This record gives sequence, structure tokens and C-alpha cells, in this order.
Amino acid sequence: MLATATPQQAERALADLASTGAEVHLILTARDLARELTSGWQETLKFGARRSFAAFLESVREVTRP
Repeated sequence: MLATATPQQAERALADLASTGAEVHLILTARDLARELTSGWQETLKFGARRSFAAFLESVREVTRP
């Protein structure tokens, strides 16, 4: 869940890991948008949300509108 970290949060996490001597690797994965949206909605359900997929899609549209 670090994908939404701010640059400052990422810097802090890296500094904390560096202080332990941990080796850090960045791994990028990608999915097509249809699967990503469905997965994102399912994650919200796992954490207790009770909105329909249509309502979820509308909220995504609101955030991405110029």
C-alpha cells in the first residue's frame, strides 16, 4: 500500500529501511484498467465499504475529471 505515499513519506520509509541495513528493490507491475478498477473496488469491500461497483466507478470518474 505504499503506492500512494507522498515523496516525503517514501523518503522517510527508505531512510528507515537504510538504517536497518535492509536492501531495497523497486518492482513495478501493471494491469489493464478494467482489471485494476475491479480489483480496487474489491479491496474497498474487504475493508468494509458497502457501495456498488457503479457507485465506485462514479467516484473514480469524479476524482479524474479535470
